[in-house]
Amino acid sequence: MGKAIIILLALVLAVSSPYAQGAYINPSIATIRIGEPATEFLLRGPPGAQYIASASFGTTPGIQIGQINVPLNPDTLFFLTVAGYLSPFFQGFSGTLNQNGESRLYVALPDDPSLVGLRFYLAFVAYDGTGILEASNSARVNVFARVQSLISLPFPLLNMAYAFDQITKRLYIFSGSSDFAGGFKNVYRFDFNQPVMNVMRQDDPLPQEMMSGFGGGAAAWVSSLGKAFIFGGYGNMADRVSVFDPQLPAGQRITVMNNVRLPTPQAFLSAVYDPGTDRVFIFYSKMSGAGATDVYKFNPRDGSMVVLSNVRPASDGGATLLPRPNNQNDIILCCDASMSVVRFNIQTERGVSIDTAQLPTFRNNFPVTFNPASGKVLIIGGSTGGGIATNEVLAFDPQSNTVTQIAQLPTGIYGHGSIALPSPDNKVLIFGGYKSALGRTDQFFSM
Repeated sequence: MGKAIIILLALVLAVSSPYAQGAYINPSIATIRIGEPATEFLLRGPPGAQYIASASFGTTPGIQIGQINVPLNPDTLFFLTVAGYLSPFFQGFSGTLNQNGESRLYVALPDDPSLVGLRFYLAFVAYDGTGILEASNSARVNVFARVQSLISLPFPLLNMAYAFDQITKRLYIFSGSSDFAGGFKNVYRFDFNQPVMNVMRQDDPLPQEMMSGFGGGAAAWVSSLGKAFIFGGYGNMADRVSVFDPQLPAGQRITVMNNVRLPTPQAFLSAVYDPGTDRVFIFYSKMSGAGATDVYKFNPRDGSMVVLSNVRPASDGGATLLPRPNNQNDIILCCDASMSVVRFNIQTERGVSIDTAQLPTFRNNFPVTFNPASGKVLIIGGSTGGGIATNEVLAFDPQSNTVTQIAQLPTGIYGHGSIALPSPDNKVLIFGGYKSALGRTDQFFSM
């Protein structure tokens, strides 16, 4: 550390030579995924010159050395990299440029989810015995999550109603548009607590009235009862509510409730269970028409439903619970007509748009999932119109009320599902969907 600091101080105090500036680092924008092999950066400057590189979380105002501005701020990351404390992950940060004026440095980050979403910058200075010759441009580095192909579903699915039991780590899929003639026939189950978790098991036949549907609707797992409730869908299920009880004998686990109906038939909606109030909140995913600004509050114990009228902006996308202290939870919806995140306060039963949390482009038909490992809400993929899908994974930070990109899926998808596995797994799973013009997908990704 002492030698590196002495060199740095000597450079700051040295008189700069009149050498024309032209040093650069390439690529100038890079994406580094945690846990993946090192990313290479090319350095170019005066042949034979010495160089020292560093990293920083900012570039303005930078470090002024005579007439030369080094586009890095002297923050903690800067001094850690200059001193070599991060050498296992930052390699080649000092040396000599070859006869072509080139060298290379490498950055590899550990498989640590807390790093996802960070942005930092790289730059270097070239120097000789007379002082600093040049300072390079800054290279921006975005830290993304690693997305891996986990398994393949036995068949393609999209627009699914599904629920996840975090206690047993079982995912139940109740409906979905598939290649089955006549629609979905069974409840399907994934067991993520088993050594072999890539087996989808047929759990129970659907009631006859549910078999004519081709997907849609939404489901919520009610942990206080150990049951799932399914709302809406295509066809004759558009205003119906069903209940699934895995403790019942096979063939009796799922029934259509006759004492309750949704106020407005709907295929595209989201359902979120709040353990603080022991209620399921149902949101229609549409920008206009009946129910677009309403919320339906469902009591899973007696089947009653209360309509909360005009209590939120209309939204077109998914919804997820945002846990808060003492079970004073919120629900995050995405997104309103301006592509802003909506925060629904369960205690006041009101939703408001967050103007500082706006998506970069239009999209719809995507899931929204709270990731407990990062404390952020993931906005995954979505349709951008005309049968085209985005592969962006965005993260909404409820502390700063901002949205940043944190990953890219291997392909753009919409109409898919996602869940977050609890600790110690700390993975977000993404499954099914529609791949732009390529049709339904059977892919299952982990992130």
